[in-house]
Amino acid sequence: MIVREFTGDWYTEIQSCDRIHHEERRYYDEVIYFGPKTDLAEGGEAELFTQLSMVDRYNFNEQFAKFLVIEDPECRRKFGLDESKRHIMFLNGEYTRKEVMTIGEHDLSLQLLIFTLNTQMVKGSPRWGQRAFSSIFDFKQSAIIYYMDDVSTPEEINNDWRVNLMVRANEYI
Repeated sequence: MIVREFTGDWYTEIQSCDRIHHEERRYYDEVIYFGPKTDLAEGGEAELFTQLSMVDRYNFNEQFAKFLVIEDPECRRKFGLDESKRHIMFLNGEYTRKEVMTIGEHDLSLQLLIFTLNTQMVKGSPRWGQRAFSSIFDFKQSAIIYYMDDVSTPEEINNDWRVNLMVRANEYI
């Protein structure tokens, strides 16, 4: 499985919308391409999606994102997207707004996709790591870094008013 993740298993094709952000997912953060899988090949209109997955896989080993592809136009409707267009959507948790880019309407670049993925993930899971570092220093994003004593259990994190304050503040970003 590890070898596949680093040698060509860049995205997972799914058949049902129910597989997007489902409870038993392995990775919390997801990038979804709504459109034909053929667009992801070299020279295709959404080739940048595949490139983003490759760059992300090799540059960020602390917090993986899952890259999904769904061709079903009905799934686009379920997410409030135009069924006749192809989209890339970033889902990063209940406290962030989904970010959607439409193929052919947005001026997409690999830099923009990396920026969007990193900043969305930092908003969805505010913690220090490779992505926060990249967002602050590579993409020159503002940040408030608050040093806390070690909080070691999920219960302590959920009950800490400082963490909850930052999560609520992220809702408005």
